[in-house]
Amino acid sequence: MKVEKYEPGRFCWAELATTDTEDAKRFYGGLFGWAASDLRMGKSMTYSMFALHGESLSAAYPQGETEKSMGIPPTWRLHISVANADDTTTKAQELGALIVVGPIDVQDSGRMSIIQDPTGAQFEIWEAKAFMGATIKQEPGAVDWNELYSSDLAASTEFYTQLFGWTADVSEMPQGSYTVFMDGDEQVAGMMGKPENIAGMPDYWSVYFNVANCDAAVDKVQELGGKLELEAMDVEGVGRFAVLSDPEGAVFSVMEAARGSR
Repeated sequence: MKVEKYEPGRFCWAELATTDTEDAKRFYGGLFGWAASDLRMGKSMTYSMFALHGESLSAAYPQGETEKSMGIPPTWRLHISVANADDTTTKAQELGALIVVGPIDVQDSGRMSIIQDPTGAQFEIWEAKAFMGATIKQEPGAVDWNELYSSDLAASTEFYTQLFGWTADVSEMPQGSYTVFMDGDEQVAGMMGKPENIAGMPDYWSVYFNVANCDAAVDKVQELGGKLELEAMDVEGVGRFAVLSDPEGAVFSVMEAARGSR
């Protein structure tokens, strides 16, 4: 699906902070067919842009030394579009968030902040200027869905609905309650409680990439040196997904959408 514009409150970009950008380019290029182009950011950092069929969809950059020394693993970081980064940062802080970085300008591309929500999950906000974010979504190789693993569903719901004006649609599933955050009639993201096997980890936002065949993608990930973290499973009316990690340890999911689900 081609994207022309992101309304405030919509996920617009995904970035990979990794310990090995060259291997990330090899791995994700082999898995999704992404093409990489390197941009110099400042004096010492290279920012690798990923594209598919000429359309921008994500990026990778070297993880900071401070994060590495703290034992923070490579991770996918998600950006949410806002009309005004300064106003949204102030509001997030008033709602109990920790401002990790920002607001800062990223050359002429946009203005951003890194925010940690009240339960510990980090995300980034993006006020677009010259660069709006990904120009495709929800097609093979592109971002399909974003999901929050929360240790306090009530607190997370209160924070995000107040910050972005989302509404929360809660349904019961075999694994427990599942929240779909809505912006008007548009599904924006999902949220679920953290499974017991990751209960000790900080809360986090996860990214799903669309694939034509989930099981084939799982096989390809392992062939390229990644790992299967959660066996592929079906979600009625939604599709088939699996949780995986790349060779450097960054966790992501793949989703094969059910026929007629969109």
